Amino acid sequence: MSLSILPISAQKNKLIRFCMETPNGSVYGYLNKEGDTIVQAGKYNNLPERIKKTVIVQYTDELTKWIMINDNGLEMYQIYAFGEEPDSFNEGLMRIIRHDKVGFINRKGQVIIPPGYCQATPFFKGKSIVNVNAVKVDKSTTDTQNSTLWEGGKWGVIDKKGNVVKPFDYTRVWNDSIETYIYKKREEMFIFTKKGKITTFTFIN
Repeated sequence: MSLSILPISAQKNKLIRFCMETPNGSVYGYLNKEGDTIVQAGKYNNLPERIKKTVIVQYTDELTKWIMINDNGLEMYQIYAFGEEPDSFNEGLMRIIRHDKVGFINRKGQVIIPPGYCQATPFFKGKSIVNVNAVKVDKSTTDTQNSTLWEGGKWGVIDKKGNVVKPFDYTRVWNDSIETYIYKKREEMFIFTKKGKITTFTFIN
């Protein structure tokens, strides 16, 4: 195996990316300015040349697992993933996973809504539909939005500060005719429209 240091134009970077050639190809890691290995070569995919405060990287041996690391090379959060793709920021917030529960961070890497939900949709028009008390059937994936991996629980709606907009009293069913989920509580139902509006219906027998 051979080792090479990739050129860094700015001296402000705390970490220096290096490349190691292996029989299976090139792998990358990070050194500090003293030459100590901070991130082992080959541990992650998608390592950028430099880290601007934080970066999201993929585990080499677990492609559904994405991690946010900081410019010291420390792991901060596990990022919610869709199969092999990480979540992105929606309205300034991104989903993270901790102990199989979903929360949200901002672009500064600060936890805005602590992980506590079994499922959570991306924020849209300032709202996220979230689930509590569901049971995860398949623990081999972080695709928490896949409803077939979860059973039970109750649904509600929160805003971007974590305030409850709709209480956790609703069950969820898919409706083919309108191609969306309906959230039901006895005679009351609501849908979350494509324009981000909560529309409530009341049925009287």
